[in-house]
Amino acid sequence: MGKVFIITEYQIDENGMMLIYPSLSYDSFEKAINYAINKFNGNKTYLTKEAESNESLIKCTTDEKKFFHVLEKDI
Repeated sequence: MGKVFIITEYQIDENGMMLIYPSLSYDSFEKAINYAINKFNGNKTYLTKEAESNESLIKCTTDEKKFFHVLEKDI
């Protein structure tokens, strides 16, 4: 059984509205993370994840209005 990693970008605009961008699918976690890092223009990022969870958040230390949600699913 394989896995797919679905990454979705979220942004909060200047009016406080949440913008949700179309999700993308990758065949590896590394590819999903690299996508997010590139969207943050190489700035420092960090990943948060609860133990035993199939979901992660990727955030940037310099941009609090944007984050990425990664969902790991078996296919």
